[in-house]
Amino acid sequence: MQVALVIAVVAFAAWQLWRQWTHASRVDLRFDIQVGWLLAASAIVFATYLMLVETWRQVLARLGAPVAFGPAARVWFASNLGKYIPGKIWTVTAMVVMIGRDGVPRAVAGASVVVVTIAQAATGFAVVMLTSMRAVREVAGGTTGVVVVTIGMAASLAAAPLLARQWNRLATRFGREQLSVTVPLSAVGVALVGCGISWWLYGLAFRLLVRAIFGEAAGSTSDYVAAYASSYLVGLLVLFAPGGIGAREAALAIILPALGLATQAQAVVITIVSRLWLTVLELVPSVIAATRSVARPAKS
Repeated sequence: MQVALVIAVVAFAAWQLWRQWTHASRVDLRFDIQVGWLLAASAIVFATYLMLVETWRQVLARLGAPVAFGPAARVWFASNLGKYIPGKIWTVTAMVVMIGRDGVPRAVAGASVVVVTIAQAATGFAVVMLTSMRAVREVAGGTTGVVVVTIGMAASLAAAPLLARQWNRLATRFGREQLSVTVPLSAVGVALVGCGISWWLYGLAFRLLVRAIFGEAAGSTSDYVAAYASSYLVGLLVLFAPGGIGAREAALAIILPALGLATQAQAVVITIVSRLWLTVLELVPSVIAATRSVARPAKS
């Protein structure tokens, strides 16, 4: 069933891109490939990956399970391969299992991944609302639902430490099992700051990618932050699509012309190139990390 849904989404995205391509004037396309900007964009994306690794590592430390940067990076990159399997649980599962080989309890590892994942989504929605409500309307058809979801996720993270303490207090009184992990507010803060910054860096890199293709990039950096984050979140919410494939492309092809960042024909080119570009940047370090993880014995 999942395979059929993935095929349907990819087919729909391909049809949308083809329709936009055929309806757009090819005269609008003027390529001016600039390798320097491509390398700069790639460097920013990789630096963002490393910052997210450090964010996760700091969350783990605040949960009482400090891990060196090297092992954390290896697990983070290797587990990213899970996003290319239908369903969204494989990356989380891989991170929990793999970091457990470095002595981190599964409850702590699971809590850290949940905190960072929710923070990534919450800050993504917040950044899109701050940079372009038009992008929100183009993707969601309105703003109310996105505002409610964003506030709900942020509130759940902020309330996590209090809820855990209250649960343990009640558990002690009524003889129930206490939670083995409590999430301090500092862990939530680190996750929100790190994930929030990452969206701006991704948007900047996305703008440089467009400049690398066409020699210029219309619009402001905040517009590209909105376009990148909103399309990424659409792919994230389509649970059965591996890596958001299909859903992200369909959303991006709509958002770019709507925000005045590209013509329809340019949007098709940007959508395809960005997917290939990001896939290479994700897969190369992930495959290397996964290979090293397989060869590495578990920590006793």
